[in-house]
Amino acid sequence: MAGAEGQAVLALVEQLVLRALREAAGLPASRRGPATSRLVGYCMSLLGSRMSARTPSDLALAERLGRELARARGADAPQLELREQLAELRDACDGLDDAEPTLAHEHRVAALQLLAELAGSRRSVGAAGGALGAPGGALGASGHGEARFGLAHGALVPAAHSACEADVAAVLSQRFDVAVNSRPTPAPAARAPHGKGAAAPWAERAQSAHGEAAARSAGARQPTVAAAAESAWRGGSAAEPPAPPPVWRAPARAAVREAELVRVALYAMQAVSSAHVRFDASPARDAPPFVVEPSLPAATRALLAALCELGASYAGCERFARGALSGGASRGVGADEGAVDGGGDGGGGIDADDGGHVRQALRAAVRRELDDYVRLLALLDEERLGGARAAEGGGGGGGGGGRARARLTLRKLLLWAHEPRLRLDALCALIERCVTQHGGALCNALRECSQHGDPFVAAYVGAFAAQAGAPLLRMLSAWMQHGALDDTHGEFFVAARGARGVPADTSAAGGAPGAPGGAEALWHSTYVLRAAMLPSYISAALATRVLLVGKSVRLLRECASPAEERGSGGLVALRLRGAPELRWGDVGALELFVEQAAAVVHPRVTKLVLDDGALVEQLRALRGFVLLSQGDLVQHLMDCLAPELARPAHELSRHSLLSLLDGAVRASTAAVEFSADALARLDVQLRPLPHEDGWAAFSLDYHVGDSPVAAVVTSECLRTYSRLFHFVWRLKRAEHMLALVWRQHTTLLRLFRELRVSAPMRAFQRLRHELLSFVHNMQYHAMAEVIESCWVELLEAIGKAPDLSAVCAAHAAYLRAIVDDGLFLDSAEFTEPVRDITQVAFDFAHLQGRLYDALLHADAQRRAARERARANTDAGRWATTGSGDYRHGDKELRPISHAFEAEAESLRQTFYAEFDSFFSLVSRHPSPRLASLAARLDFNGFHAARHADDSADGAHAGWTGGLGDESPLV
Repeated sequence: MAGAEGQAVLALVEQLVLRALREAAGLPASRRGPATSRLVGYCMSLLGSRMSARTPSDLALAERLGRELARARGADAPQLELREQLAELRDACDGLDDAEPTLAHEHRVAALQLLAELAGSRRSVGAAGGALGAPGGALGASGHGEARFGLAHGALVPAAHSACEADVAAVLSQRFDVAVNSRPTPAPAARAPHGKGAAAPWAERAQSAHGEAAARSAGARQPTVAAAAESAWRGGSAAEPPAPPPVWRAPARAAVREAELVRVALYAMQAVSSAHVRFDASPARDAPPFVVEPSLPAATRALLAALCELGASYAGCERFARGALSGGASRGVGADEGAVDGGGDGGGGIDADDGGHVRQALRAAVRRELDDYVRLLALLDEERLGGARAAEGGGGGGGGGGRARARLTLRKLLLWAHEPRLRLDALCALIERCVTQHGGALCNALRECSQHGDPFVAAYVGAFAAQAGAPLLRMLSAWMQHGALDDTHGEFFVAARGARGVPADTSAAGGAPGAPGGAEALWHSTYVLRAAMLPSYISAALATRVLLVGKSVRLLRECASPAEERGSGGLVALRLRGAPELRWGDVGALELFVEQAAAVVHPRVTKLVLDDGALVEQLRALRGFVLLSQGDLVQHLMDCLAPELARPAHELSRHSLLSLLDGAVRASTAAVEFSADALARLDVQLRPLPHEDGWAAFSLDYHVGDSPVAAVVTSECLRTYSRLFHFVWRLKRAEHMLALVWRQHTTLLRLFRELRVSAPMRAFQRLRHELLSFVHNMQYHAMAEVIESCWVELLEAIGKAPDLSAVCAAHAAYLRAIVDDGLFLDSAEFTEPVRDITQVAFDFAHLQGRLYDALLHADAQRRAARERARANTDAGRWATTGSGDYRHGDKELRPISHAFEAEAESLRQTFYAEFDSFFSLVSRHPSPRLASLAARLDFNGFHAARHADDSADGAHAGWTGGLGDESPLV
């Protein structure tokens, strides 16, 4: 019976093709050439295929026929005749089976679909193909519409049976050497229609074909069907030669059952190659990583391709979950694993560099998602196997087994894969965005991807961001509660110097905690913020607070005594009672957590530095010793060190200077005003200046040591203190030397009268007074207006500081106000005139000393001459007996006076030039402190008037008089 069905289908198709050729092209009805063979083979291919993944409606097919007809004939297309013939076809199909209207509808749609495929085909088949390209041409030439469409409809009904379709394919393969690609779907056997009229002959043939099903089941073989079809095609002549082979050839292949295609699709959804789908290990650029067998019907290939896309996405995600994906695309099977087969993992595994805790957490989340996907595939496979078992059980009960449908089809599988495809597509896009990131940057990329307009994508990606950010939250909690930084992969936004991606600290203060300078290094240089790893929802200010809390806990662990830790109940392991649970992206919970941690830590750290480290006491010692605010100590120090410091710098001995310093401290009130710890930290430092004297090389130093105070008084701050010391020390030295000059002057005043040099000495004393006035004003400006006022502000800021960072900021502001806003040490315009004027004072003191030495030498000569004259007189000789006798007078002292007057005049001109430059600077400066200094320097308005009348003649007359002129000021 199976052979009869194949013969019936082939005969109907042959009759339809010959009739269409005869009516369209005028060919004889009995002519059977290569074109006819190709047309029959093409029609059988169409009948055996699904032609579309979605069955269109009869109205849509009718419109398609009309469009094809209009495209073929243009404005002359008989649209009205086409509508009439389509109506006849509808009536013919409706009359086939009154009891089965659904079956009649399927017949009508199948016939229209065949005609539409024939009309829309672009295959070049010669004149006959061109005739069939316009359905109206084949259909509009005959008035027997019912008989014609009945044949077309009858040709489709047996094709629904898988066995019949296989027989027809075998017949065509043997006769025409053409493989018919078909994919049968298990469906109920076609019922014999009970229609009337023109469809009755087709009904009789269908009944006879259906009655032969038992014979086919009992063992009828395909060669019998092929022979029958061959005999029918050749008109009963077995000796007739075969028709020429068609142009298109394909290997003969049996039809693939739906159940087999579902099994292939389930494998393809896991990127597993099979007989009909092959995954490529190294696809070409912009090419899909899979290949579907081209001999399958187009609709089947489209369905399988859609499911293969899902498998390619799964393969990329699975590679990322295993750690084998380090860059590039996240879809498809990579070259490192090849085509995945049989459920193996494809090699690979976690690579040597696992990418850190955040990447591992993301991989774990992706693995859980893929596990859910695989569980869904297992359920679908169980559904497939259940359907197959049901079909086999039904088939064993009799001849109706062929009518059972598989429980899982490709279309159902595609519907089941809709939501997994959305998830895997989003996951692939996520992996492509984050595959090159790590740590906090990876979490930022996840958060950026979660900010999506689609709520499904936003929630889906947000869940992955929360799971990937969990390791960072654990690091954050450990850092703020224990001061621990376990970040071996450089993922946290707080990093230690020398860690991954952070340059090591090469400064002198970069020692390890616990060593000298350890508190400074811990607080200022050991831990920094890594901006690239900062989560996007954490602001820079909040990250700084997190860093500050962790550093405070770390400082407590390093510097607090064990007894204090035990008394506080364990400061290192802080117990934040009532602290909210940290959640990724929850800024409010994080801010509350930071506030509660800061409330526990900061008071303890502030107490540790202020009370235990005696910060204020040590700052006062720095002000008194290094900034020379302890006046009596400075005076004793100058008196003791002056002979030593007058020597070259390379001849100085630090030990001798330390002994002199200790004596000066004991002779002053500093011994009782400062603690023994502060006095023990005082030291002497000698700068390596081989070509300078001891005054330039000497400086006082103060050692902070390893106390917590080092976090506030850093090495940089100590260098600033050293700069301030040298500035104030130079002023103190100038004052001290000018005071020595005045002391010598008062001692030798009687001698000046005897030597009659009072007038020149008055000019010298006028210059000394001017220099001393400048030095005193500068000292008052530095010590009283700048250092003392800044000290008061520092004490007030320390009292209000909420944490150690505020204390450090207050001390840094204190030094910055002294250096930048008070003394302007960074401005060469300010410091150079002061340095030059103090150098004039030093040179003037040396000049005055040499003058006093010369005058004393002259007085000694005078006294010796008097003694000789007295001796001569007593001996009865003349008092002066030769040129060697000293005769005192103006002519003898005049060369000495002129020599020193010339040097003093040079120093005086230098002083006036530098003073004019300095006074012009401070008088125009907007700083209120410098305005006060300018008012004291020009207290009587003399310099302002002189500058206003600078261009007039004699403006400098009061400044250029000779040293011998009498001055009313002295």
